[in-house]
Amino acid sequence: MNTRTRRPVLRLTAGVCCVLFTLTACSASKPDRGALRAKLKTEGKLSALSDPQLDCFTDVINKYSDAGDLNDYVDGKTKLDDIRGRGSGEQAAKDESAACGTK
Repeated sequence: MNTRTRRPVLRLTAGVCCVLFTLTACSASKPDRGALRAKLKTEGKLSALSDPQLDCFTDVINKYSDAGDLNDYVDGKTKLDDIRGRGSGEQAAKDESAACGTK
C-alpha cells in the first residue's frame, strides 16, 4: 500500500476507534461476522479499504464493540458512529486498528 492510501486509512481507523469506546455493558450476542463486514462495506468512508483491511477492521470492531450496538448497526437502526465500545481496551483497539491500515 502506498503512502497516499495508507494515511487516510490510518486516520479513518483511529477516528472510528475513538467512537467505539464509551464504556457500556455487553448483553446481547454479536451479529454474524459476514453480516457485519457486508454492512461496513456499504460505509462510504470504509468502501475504499482493501479486503484484508476490511476483514481486519471488522474483527477489531467486533472484538471491542458492544453487541447490542453492533446488532442495531447491522439492522440499520443506528449509524457506525453510534457504536460504543465495551470494557477498557481503547488503546488496544487503536493499536489493532492502526495495524489494519498496513495490511
